[in-house]
Amino acid sequence: MEAPQGSDWAEASAQGDNHNTWLLVKCSSDLAGIGLTLSDFWGTALGRLNGARYPVLIIIRDGRGLGAEYNVGLRYNAGEKEWNMDGYDIPRSFLDSFAKGVTMRFDAATTAEEIATYQLKGSAAAARKMREACWERSDG
Repeated sequence: MEAPQGSDWAEASAQGDNHNTWLLVKCSSDLAGIGLTLSDFWGTALGRLNGARYPVLIIIRDGRGLGAEYNVGLRYNAGEKEWNMDGYDIPRSFLDSFAKGVTMRFDAATTAEEIATYQLKGSAAAARKMREACWERSDG
């Protein structure tokens, strides 16, 4: 988790259960939502055509198997070898699910093929820091 003291942005990163794929969850006070970057993914569930946008389903589950689902699009950047959201399009309510979650799984929305799964240990603290850095000083 990175949120420099007095900053207006924050980001949290995690390595997937596959020990390769990295996820960066980020926010900024001047943007309304949450953004994502996925890197070091070597599977076939996402395409690698530069500039192409790929639909992804994010599934967050709590300890009882309940949770939330979010549909996002990730655009491939061949120069960086990573997939990014076009903007910070995930609503802030994502942080509620993220904080309560035990696992977060990314699937290719068109095939349901797993991209990566992340354990959410420490996600409550990360969500709290993101809220503090990105929005509490501006509009709560």
